[in-house]
Amino acid sequence: MMTKIRSIKELFQHACQSNSRSVIFIDEIDSICRKRNIQEAEHTRRFKTELLKQMEGVGNIENGDKVFLLLGIVLEARIELLKIHTKDSCINISDEEWQTLGQKTELYSGSDIANLTLGALFQPIREMQNAKYWKHLPGGRFVPCDSNSSGAIQTELKNLPADLVIPKQVQLDDFLKSMKTHSKTISETDLVQFTQFAKSYSQTG
Repeated sequence: MMTKIRSIKELFQHACQSNSRSVIFIDEIDSICRKRNIQEAEHTRRFKTELLKQMEGVGNIENGDKVFLLLGIVLEARIELLKIHTKDSCINISDEEWQTLGQKTELYSGSDIANLTLGALFQPIREMQNAKYWKHLPGGRFVPCDSNSSGAIQTELKNLPADLVIPKQVQLDDFLKSMKTHSKTISETDLVQFTQFAKSYSQTG
């Protein structure tokens, strides 16, 4: 931990002493600097103290450089992250539905989006495990379906050949279901605190 604290100090010193502009990007600072409590380890307290000390120093340097606090990921970036995490998966989501997902994931961090997507990708697998009705597709494959679907066969996954069952494509509804258990980690209270933090350094972002 002493190495990490020293690295933080050296990082900010290098940025401040550089003749050119520097950008220090701290991803998911909310997970680093959560509210202190009595169970918190001493080395964690020291790390937070050093980080805040260095950030305060940057905000007070004479050349007027600022510390910018970016609250969450912008809409376009969230959509792109969602697409990156699903690029190797079988999905059926329209451009309009991507926009809907982007809007619904406001204030989601990169890690939040990754967890949300993983949960969505597993939805079709869970449906296969719980499915009571299946449709026999051309080529011999079986896919879960509703009981009122044309040609529906009542059976369970365990009764079908493992190499012939396929999950349905991931859809918008799978993401909406995943949101019930994978919400954003930045709360409204956190948002207020981060905004106050930014204002204390006369920042916008």
